[in-house]
Amino acid sequence: MPPRNPNHQPAERAVKLRNRRLALGLKQVDVALVAGYPVSEICSWETGYKHPRDPFTFQVIEDALDKLERERRQTWRSRTKKSSGRPETGSASPSAT
Repeated sequence: MPPRNPNHQPAERAVKLRNRRLALGLKQVDVALVAGYPVSEICSWETGYKHPRDPFTFQVIEDALDKLERERRQTWRSRTKKSSGRPETGSASPSAT
């Protein structure tokens, strides 16, 4: 069982990751699914109830946030292109015959 934090103070890195998650409009479950951790663990780390044992845990979560951010940007770009009426990059224009 991961060590419990008696002062319930989240690690500085946990606070930064939580703020980034919120800024991206993501829920803990979104990050948990991509990072491969239970939602309860994400919550415990963000609130400071527990600290992860593995020093690479925060890096895994950071990588998950990077992936989710890229996916969100790609979705936004494709919606923007469709709504503007411009052809998507890489699509061939009709040839005149």
